[in-house]
Order: sequence, then C-alpha cells, then structure tokens
Amino acid sequence: MSSYIKQLTCVMLALSITALTGCGSDDDGNVATESPVWCKAPETLTEDGTACEFIPQQCNYPEVPDPDAAGICIMDTNAWIDGSNGITMPAPSYIAGPGELVVYYQIDDASIDLSAWGIHHWNNADCSSWADFGADEGTAWGVPTTPDGVDENFGAYWILNIIDAPNCVNFIPYDNDSLQTQDIIYDISTPEQNPTGNLYVLDLVADDAFADFIIPHPRTFPSLVVPGGASLTCTAPEVLNEAGDACIADPTVLETFVPAETTLHLRGGFNDWSAEEGSDYQFDYNDGVFTLVAAIPASVDAYEFKVADLNWSEPTSFAAMETEGDVALGEAKTLMVGEGEGENLKITVTADANYQFTFDANDPENPTLTVIEVTYDGVMYVKGSMNDWSNTTPMTYEGDSIYSFVMALDVTEVDAPYEFKIADSNWTEATNFGAAVGEEALVVAEAKTLVFGEGIAQNITLEIATAANYKFTLDATDPAAPVVTVENAIPYGNVDLLLKGSMSEWGGVSDGYTFSYADNHYTLYAVIAAGEHEFKIADADWTATSDIAGVDAESADVIIGEALTLAVKSTTGENANLKMDVAADGFLMFDLDASNKVSPVLTVSEFTPYQARTMYLKGDMNGWGTDEAYAFTYDLGVYTLETEIVAGTYSFKIADADWSGDSTIGPVTSGDVVNTLGDVLTAGLAEDTGDQGNLSITVDTTATLVFTVNAITPDMPELTVSVK
Repeated sequence: MSSYIKQLTCVMLALSITALTGCGSDDDGNVATESPVWCKAPETLTEDGTACEFIPQQCNYPEVPDPDAAGICIMDTNAWIDGSNGITMPAPSYIAGPGELVVYYQIDDASIDLSAWGIHHWNNADCSSWADFGADEGTAWGVPTTPDGVDENFGAYWILNIIDAPNCVNFIPYDNDSLQTQDIIYDISTPEQNPTGNLYVLDLVADDAFADFIIPHPRTFPSLVVPGGASLTCTAPEVLNEAGDACIADPTVLETFVPAETTLHLRGGFNDWSAEEGSDYQFDYNDGVFTLVAAIPASVDAYEFKVADLNWSEPTSFAAMETEGDVALGEAKTLMVGEGEGENLKITVTADANYQFTFDANDPENPTLTVIEVTYDGVMYVKGSMNDWSNTTPMTYEGDSIYSFVMALDVTEVDAPYEFKIADSNWTEATNFGAAVGEEALVVAEAKTLVFGEGIAQNITLEIATAANYKFTLDATDPAAPVVTVENAIPYGNVDLLLKGSMSEWGGVSDGYTFSYADNHYTLYAVIAAGEHEFKIADADWTATSDIAGVDAESADVIIGEALTLAVKSTTGENANLKMDVAADGFLMFDLDASNKVSPVLTVSEFTPYQARTMYLKGDMNGWGTDEAYAFTYDLGVYTLETEIVAGTYSFKIADADWSGDSTIGPVTSGDVVNTLGDVLTAGLAEDTGDQGNLSITVDTTATLVFTVNAITPDMPELTVSVK
C-alpha cells in the first residue's frame, strides 16, 4: 500500500554566541554561551527557542495521521465516511457470508475486460486458509478460478471458501496472458483485519503488475484522491493529472530527440547532477550543435557527468558506451541515448580552467561530444546589426587563444556601417568587448585592440565595399585586451585562381585550369601531358596577393604525392616558378590548402574519380543490377561503355556496385531527365543532389550506343550518349 507523506519541517536552532562587549560574561571574563536546543523530527522548536514540542500533522481525509509514525499521513482503511469529498460509496454486488471471502479486483484502465480475468489462489506452509485446498495445494497457473461476476464500481469478484480459523491467504488476479498483480498475502485472522469478509484490490497501473491498495471496505479510485495532495501514485513515466485522480503521460517528457526543440544541460559532479533553466551549465544551441563553457576546478578524481534535459527524458539523456566513459580533451566521443543506459562520462581536469563542451547533434542518433580548454568562461559571439545583436552561431575556438567566426556581409551604404561587439551570450561585463571611445572604426584586414565593460566598450563600426564571406578573428592572447581582425574569408579574396604554366600556355582564364574553392582548399582536376612543366598559381591579372609559387628556386620542385609549402608574392616580394616532372600522361588533382594563406601547402596527386571504383550502367536495360557486361572502361578522367540497346525508352543511372552516394550519377534536378542522343548533359552525384529521379534515353531502332562520362569535374560529370 502506498502512502502520501506530508512534508515535515525540521528546525534546528542556530548556535548564538554572545559577544564579549555588551553581553554577559562570568567573573573570569569568559564569554557566556547558552547550550543550543536540538529538535528531532517530527518535533519542532518552541516559539521561545527553549524546548521541543510535537504539533500533530494536519491530514486531509481520506488520509489520517499514522498512529505508528508521528507526522505522517496515511490512507484511512476504515469504512468510507458517507458524503466525504462529495462521494457516496455505492454498495458492492455481493457481501461475503459465513465461511466466505470475497475478493474484488479493479484496475484503472477502462479498456481492460475484467470478465476474462481469473484468480490464482493456493495454500502453503505460511498461509493455509483456503477451504477448497489441502496443504500446499491450489489452482494451477494458467487454469485460474473464473470471476463470479463483474461489479461496475469495484471490478471482477470471486466468492471463495475459507476455513473456520483462517490465518492468511495467497492470491494473484491475472488475465492469463500478460497482466497480473503481485503475489498478494493478506492477513484475515482477526475481525480487525477482516471486518467485512470482502477485500477490495485497486490496481493503479495496468502494466505495473502491482496491486497498490487493498482495503476491507468498499473503495473506488476517486475515493483515493486527497484534496490538496493525492495518495494516488503513478509509475514513471506516468504522472498525476492536474486533478490528482488519474495517471497520465508526463507532458514535460520528450518522446523523441528533436535538437531544435530541446534544451540540454551538463549534469554531473560539477554541479551535484542538478539542472536549472538559465544556469551556467545550460547549453547554447545553434543549427544542430549545443555549446557551453564552464569554469571547472582541477580535481584528483575524474568528474562524472551526462548530457540531459531537465527531466532526464529517455530520448534526451546521453551517456557513454559501456567501458568507454573516459573523455579525452580534444577528441570527439560518440554518445548513446537513454537514461539508465550506458555509463557516466568521466573527465579528468588537471588545471583550473575554462572548458568548452560541444555536443554535435546533427546526427541525432549518433551525437558526439568534444571537450577543449578555452580562454574565456563563456561561449563567445559576434553580435551586431548584421544579426540583430543576437546569439546566433558561436565563434569557433581554433586553439592558442584564437577565436573565429565567418558570415556573409553585404556592401554597406554611405554613413551606415555595420556595428558590432564580441561578447558572451549574457553580455557579461568582463567579456563584453568593443572599441575604445573615439576608436570605433575598424578597417577590413587591419587589427584593433578591444576594451571591455558596459559603458566603456563602444560599438565597433565596419564598412564593407565588396559583398563576400568575412572572417572575424579574435586573438585573446591577452584575455583582457583581445585583438580583432575582419578580412575576406576566402584566403585570396573574390578572385578565381588558375593553374598558369606550360600546360596552359601561361595564359589567362584557360578552360579546364580554374580551381574550385571550399573550406580553405582550392582544388583542380586536370589531365597533364607527360613532360617537364613549370607553373604558378595566380589570378588572371597576376595580382601579388594571389601570386603563389615556390619559396625560392631550391624549394620549387613539386613531387607527385608529396606536400610542398609555397609562398605568396605580396608577402615574400618574390617567388620561383614551380617545376614538376610528369612521367606519363596523367589525371592529376591539385590541392592547395590555404588554411595558412601566407604559407599555403600544395599537394599534387594521381587521381581516379569515384574512389577508383568500377562504374556500371544500371537501368531498365539490365534489371537495375550490377552486370559486368555493362561495366565502364576508364582512362584519364573519362568513362566509356559500348553496348547494344534494343529500341525502346529506358530509365537508368550510372553507379558503382554498392550504389555509394559519392559514386552514383543521376539528374541534378528532380524528375526523370531525358538524355537526347548526342547531347552533353551535366549530371550530379547522389551525395550532393539526393535522389532526384533517373536519367532517361529513347532509342528508336536497335543500335550500339556509346555512353561517355567525362569526370574531369567529378562532382559535375558530363554525360553523352551517342550512336556508334
């Protein structure tokens, strides 16, 4: 039986020491103190603080004070007081006669048909009161005694025979399938225990296999509700409804993990596993990524923690895989979902510092956690007129006290520059950085030292002449006076870089020799003829800021497959032509890593598109299977297949054996795309375009067709189908 325990208040007297001056002391000058009075619950201190007293707990019917535990309220098991709480108790269908015990069983799920239930009852060495069985006898499990009826108020009931001098009874109501109560043992040896001959079992949760309340007087579920607080208990994840008379699904618990709709907290040894809205341990969220920074003191023992919401909801509680709880600084760890599953994460902190926790939920089923040490004790943002002064994307901590942030900026109007500051999400005084008074203007590509503090740090102003992505860099080597720089995020600005040399006749914009750009990398795929080549990488106008070549003549030899650090002419004043010996005609990839734009790194390597996999024609002409008769041949970036096709219309794609996303070629736009014989069609890869449908070809008469895929630009291959 569950009980509703009222809150108790235990008051302890604070020890008061009387000061020497103005307070009494003994003749020897010693301070006179009074012995404190300590009260043990449920007693409390009297108003004058000199003694303990017990004030009986006030209980709301149907709860009454527990005679065996002062200060606790328990459910009354006597007959219902008619009219209490507006309830008149109905009469049961059957009252036990001499030699009978009637068991009523009710469950709080109206959808369950109790007429199909039965009762398993038996005698054993401890309880032997059933008259129909001998010692250690009873019903067989699966062959229960069927109900004698179903009362609309009290449920199914069984009229059972008992001996003249009973002790106790064993019984289990169950549905002979999946639902049952616990093993109920009830003492019926005295009139106090068995005043009516009837037992009323109220099972509060249908699937909990637990009889929550048993009483020898008629009672219904509504009669268990306590005004101002309920004795009705619910088993998680259910909770009481607002009226306190039924169990419902907890409306605050999330059923699925939707990152954009979830607030997560860091919960562990850092903060006694607690979580509060707006606390320092609540993550900021943006675009699938949760971020927080916490100041954590060094500890000999590892801190244990998890990532979870306020309610420890099952879909939004994240822990470590079994035996994989240790978190290493700077290393991403994949977490598993489920409260109670997995094990606590553990991190050892050897120095008092600020630590950034980044929880990447872009793959909600396989989120990752990365912890790094950072300079400031909050997540830092660029906040200004370009983003409504909001906490949008956090700055990225690159290490060595460097923070960065990239965003698109439009050209500003005359006398209307952008205004911004760099601050944490709460505009904390010590991390609210701006310009000194009179020094508000920031020029692109020039550094400015910032000051902090409300009223001291002024808005920084920034004029933009060319629309582009701009990188904001905050150098916090001196945390109290960080330096900000804003420059074009593309390392060499809004210009196209070209491979200019003997292979391209040192010309301007040459077909096939223009680099593509993404994430600080300039990439070019090109067929290079055998021979010795000299070249540079530059824009069409040979601008010094994007004239890239060897540091000097001795450091200008490009070896295929090896990285080489280059120099930019505007930085070094001069540079030397690069030299490369190509033994045989080859399809090469030129990768210029400009993460450090002053000293970019070039790697030239032999390249075969689509991970060097065998590519196949797959479609209606061959049942969409992987058929070796439809395998392409490959040479220098071009795939070719000759095959006879019977007249008709065919849908198809070109893919590797496993339909890999980076090796499946189809239409760029949605819907089937017709490839007209002889025309060149630009296609795309499934990993970039998704499943946009199929390619299609119509053949009027049976013919040998040549399928050609020019993969010089691998992610935008050109497809031609022609008649041989």
